[in-house]
Amino acid sequence: MFRSIVLLFEIAEPDDDAFDLYNSGIKNHCETSKLEIFPLNTVDEVATFCKDENALQKKHPSGLVVFSHSGRNQLRQMIRHMRNACSHAGVRIVDSAGKEYVRFEARDPGNKKTKLLALIPREDFEPFWNTVLNTLKFSPKQ
Repeated sequence: MFRSIVLLFEIAEPDDDAFDLYNSGIKNHCETSKLEIFPLNTVDEVATFCKDENALQKKHPSGLVVFSHSGRNQLRQMIRHMRNACSHAGVRIVDSAGKEYVRFEARDPGNKKTKLLALIPREDFEPFWNTVLNTLKFSPKQ
């Protein structure tokens, strides 16, 4: 997982056109799986939204991804935060009401506020990630 996320971010086209959170593939996957994605502008908004993680799991049993983008490209920021969660031991498997989730958490190193919280059902993580991969644009081999 780490290799897929970290390398993906590094080898995708550097321009924002390579990343489209509103790509029909991602939208269709989220509609089918009921995974909800909440791109919020600021870290403070994410921290407030994620204040009660247990309530979030109950309210969004099909999973959610909440992250700050600070006005930047949203999909690029989501992947960047997931990469950082992998790099800083912010990924683990958690159990909620008998269901396993892949949990990502990326925190701001300065103020320790959450920049990304993702709770993706374990069985949906690979299909979700493959969908994201299929939306990205990569440079042709040189």
